[in-house]
Amino acid sequence: MKQTPQGLSKMTQRSLDEMLDKHVMYITGRMGGARINLQYRDLSKLDLSGRDLTQAYFSSCSFVGANLSFAICNSASFIGCDIRNASLKKTDFTRADLRGANFAGANMQGAILIKADMREGIVQQKKGSDSDQDSILSINQLGRTQLSGAILMGADMSGLSAANAIFQDADLSGATITDCNMTGANLEGANLSDSDMSGATLTGAS
Repeated sequence: MKQTPQGLSKMTQRSLDEMLDKHVMYITGRMGGARINLQYRDLSKLDLSGRDLTQAYFSSCSFVGANLSFAICNSASFIGCDIRNASLKKTDFTRADLRGANFAGANMQGAILIKADMREGIVQQKKGSDSDQDSILSINQLGRTQLSGAILMGADMSGLSAANAIFQDADLSGATITDCNMTGANLEGANLSDSDMSGATLTGAS
């Protein structure tokens, strides 16, 4: 695989499609299926729209500018992923692990984030080649989930765990934020008009 300047291995649309097809076989219990399990891969600008990514595992991958609209990501993991400026319209992230991910500038209009986890997460870096086992280093620092400037109009965030997440200048208008934990979250400049925040915890939020 081609190495990007960030040290991530660039995937092609064709190789990704093959993995996505096998993943569907895996979650439906068909022979020959394989669960998606990727770290340090560059999937920027690739098309995953409408795909079933239930229980897929991604860690420290790049989805910058990718299309995941209408994708089903139930109980999937995107720990520490870079998802800036991606299209996530009506993407279903129910119970997904999104700790430490960066959604800055992403279009998440109508996304489903019911009981998803957006708390702080371990940020990892990779140095060296894939064959160098000692090149993968954990920085051991907590990275705040980033949603600055993200569009979350009409999103369902019921029961979302978003303690210390950054929603600065995000559009949360018309969103359902009931029973959401936003303890210590940064909501400066966020648009909360017509949103339902009943039962939300905002202790220490700005």
